[in-house]
Amino acid sequence: MAHKRLIFLYKRYLLRLLYNPFAYFLVLFFIGYSVIAFFVGQNFFMGAGSTDLHRFFSSMASVLVLIMPAMTAMLPSFDSEWSFPFSDASIVALRWSAVLSVCLVPVILTLPVPLCVNTFGDVDVSLIVCGYLGIIFYLFTGIAASIFLFALCNTVILALTLSVLLFLLINNAHLIAVSVDLPNWIVSLFKVFSFEWHFDASSKGIIDSRDLLFYASSSIFFTGATVMVLKRKRGLQSPYLKKLTVLTVATYILLLLNSYRYFFRIDATVEKKFSITPYSSVLLSEVEDPLKITYYLSPVLRNLYPQVRDVDDFLQTYAGASHSVFYELVDPVKTQSEKILASHGIRGEQIQTASDSTTSYTTVYSAIVIQYLENTEIIPFVLDTKTLEYDMTSRIQYIVRGIARNVQVVIGNGLSLDSDYSYVKPWLESQGFSVFQTCFPSQAAAGKTVFFQIPEVPLLVLGSSECTREDAEALSYFLQRGGKAFIASAPYRIDIKNDWSFSQSGDIIKDNVLYMLQQFGIYVKDSMVADESCFSLSLASADEIKTIPYSLWPVLQKQKDLPHGMTVFWPCAIEIAEDVAAEAGVTVSARLHTSKSAWLVEADEGSVAETNPFTVEQTAPNSSDQFDVCVELQKDGRATCIVFGDQYAVDTNLIAFTSSNRTGGNGQTVPLIDDRSLHFLTDSLLQLSGQTELLALKNKSRTDTSLYKTRAMSVRAVFCVTILLPAFVLLLCAIIVHVQRCRFNKEEFV
Repeated sequence: MAHKRLIFLYKRYLLRLLYNPFAYFLVLFFIGYSVIAFFVGQNFFMGAGSTDLHRFFSSMASVLVLIMPAMTAMLPSFDSEWSFPFSDASIVALRWSAVLSVCLVPVILTLPVPLCVNTFGDVDVSLIVCGYLGIIFYLFTGIAASIFLFALCNTVILALTLSVLLFLLINNAHLIAVSVDLPNWIVSLFKVFSFEWHFDASSKGIIDSRDLLFYASSSIFFTGATVMVLKRKRGLQSPYLKKLTVLTVATYILLLLNSYRYFFRIDATVEKKFSITPYSSVLLSEVEDPLKITYYLSPVLRNLYPQVRDVDDFLQTYAGASHSVFYELVDPVKTQSEKILASHGIRGEQIQTASDSTTSYTTVYSAIVIQYLENTEIIPFVLDTKTLEYDMTSRIQYIVRGIARNVQVVIGNGLSLDSDYSYVKPWLESQGFSVFQTCFPSQAAAGKTVFFQIPEVPLLVLGSSECTREDAEALSYFLQRGGKAFIASAPYRIDIKNDWSFSQSGDIIKDNVLYMLQQFGIYVKDSMVADESCFSLSLASADEIKTIPYSLWPVLQKQKDLPHGMTVFWPCAIEIAEDVAAEAGVTVSARLHTSKSAWLVEADEGSVAETNPFTVEQTAPNSSDQFDVCVELQKDGRATCIVFGDQYAVDTNLIAFTSSNRTGGNGQTVPLIDDRSLHFLTDSLLQLSGQTELLALKNKSRTDTSLYKTRAMSVRAVFCVTILLPAFVLLLCAIIVHVQRCRFNKEEFV
């Protein structure tokens, strides 16, 4: 009988919300704001968007600041229910359940958003599940806090104002230190109550007990506090109630403190991105002498960036895989370790920590030092765990097994490694390679080493238009002696620094290196490849900015050897002659290819091919086909040479064209470099080095958030599905509720 009375009271609260037209407006406002903030706020349809849903869930949390207090305000006052035959705990719990039921409706109605985003790129299902789980737990705490404030305050306006201010503080608590200079203990306290901080793990697909316990304990705390407030308002003050209040507060604080001492993390991602792989475990099992991992982390970073918590947690798990590995977290300022870091070549990074009338900057460290016997390896700066296991394992592999990764670079098209390819050397060094520049025989000078003198080190060739026949013969000799090479070249040039004009020598034979490759059955065509799957340029024309699909910059979609796609620049097609390759004792296979909507842009001898983005063909003029733009030469089942028909894929200026900006964790705009071509270069060099296990480890944690799919929904269709469809569902629900209410009133009247 008691449960029927509880159900009756729950229905009373629920109907109170469903009968209020303003509740439907709030639901629609929630959906519209979340959709527009995600798609419009990041220029999703203007080439700057990504499939990362973190911004989407953050926008949901932002609008819930208003939704949760407003829904709570629609319920009847507590004073009108003191005569009800229910306990205070039952009344509070049923109010919480009713508001939660209604608030879950708009959350569920936003499910079309990730479905639509999935038509543009890949969306990890585990991230969706964990993201919605984080929002639901945020609702648990937010609704309980709202009910508490409405019970505490005497007026609805005061309670509504305090609730909104409280949630605004909770959403952005960890960012207060960016604009206000506060002591570290206060910043740490704000961090504990920050929604963004506790939501960061969920947005990556991690279920963290510290976050769940925070929301669960906070919900219980506010519910218990509401019951105590109601009892005090009824005049039920007793020594037992005071002791219970003190005990509740103490228990809540102890739970929060101990949640950071005893916790667990569940890696819910499909690829197990945040778990130690068997390859790393086997490597660590080979460590016999003590290996020390020291993470030098500044408290400022620890309080501003929730990602560094993942780094600390991962390093603890990583070190726990072997009894011979020891881990230590060190505050470089407190321990005065700046000189030690400087001796390892580690410099602090400058970040803005406060902005009032002046601009203040602080030097921070987030460096990892690995020490084993007399060897030391460093990771100069790390803020997340995207490639942390790869970085750790590749360095430990070197100091434990003695496996080094070297690469020699030679430029054969007249460009400069320091300026035109300025990303290449620092990028490869950050990936654990030792890089040194070599030369062709025709470029040799006093003191310079020609590449074929060290065949055991893989060779990276960028361009070959200025290579002589002697250079081509030296490269052929290098390959025949067992050398490994990655050759990126094309039989023409593009004036990338000026008007992007096309020029070629007129015959493939003029490029001696490409002509030499024909002996292995690799034929590089002297025409550019265009593709309907291409990058869209934003260019100024006639006092306006136009977005133009530039077919000569094909966007290669996900493939076996290209897990995250890539933009290429004026590539050429490559054909394979299997019979010629067989005669040479090798096999050649395609590595990368265009979409099936590609075509060739021919240029007769002495003529100029059209490269102007405003006049170049955007669709195939006659028929389309699929072309190979990268091939792999193998001997005895192992890759020995990779030929890539694009000498500009890792050019600094062109990478900048395909890059964009994003909002960082501190609210500032930071560049988002399109590093997919650099990753492909690293993957190829690892493949040539025979380190396939390390290659798999490198790509394990990389998530492709690019909008690479060509058959995506139109802008109109997206907004119809994400806004108009939920609006129609809400209208249908409102009509059903109204009809049921009229029928009930009619029966009561009769």
